[in-house]
Amino acid sequence: MSNRGAARFLDFPDGKVRLNEAKVAEAARWDGLRGIVAWGCDEADPRDLVVQYRRLSEIEACFRANKHDLRIRPVFHRKERRVRAHIAICYMAFCCLQHVRHRLAAHGDRMSPDRIRRALNDLQIGILHDARRSRTFGLPSAASSDARKIYRTLGLKWNPAPFAYERRERKKPS
Repeated sequence: MSNRGAARFLDFPDGKVRLNEAKVAEAARWDGLRGIVAWGCDEADPRDLVVQYRRLSEIEACFRANKHDLRIRPVFHRKERRVRAHIAICYMAFCCLQHVRHRLAAHGDRMSPDRIRRALNDLQIGILHDARRSRTFGLPSAASSDARKIYRTLGLKWNPAPFAYERRERKKPS
């Protein structure tokens, strides 16, 4: 048994397991406290160390957002041009995500990257085609409260009303 986790509070006298209350009480003294260990910083102001640590935490949170929420990996492309394009698109998505999070925070709303992604992914427009009249319509989905909050914060409005949809032909690259 390792000396990590709950095992560090156990004693094994005479081959029996017993909870060591003294070890539990000693560990409880540190509950809720966080410490930063820094070597070679004897002259540094402790507040500067805390600021640097928070910046490091923000950078790690950005990597987590890229890895998990934006799913930058795995990359299934083989050609270098496509890999670069994939990374560039993921980076732009990350920049947009951070912008939305910053704007929401400025309005007093905090949302995780995953919550923002889910709220915006749920917004869809169904395309309905009336074959008899040769007309096409867009039918927007209902917006969740999170999606409405994001739109409102960005100065946009999600209009759930159906609308006539004109399909435009895409130009072929020359």
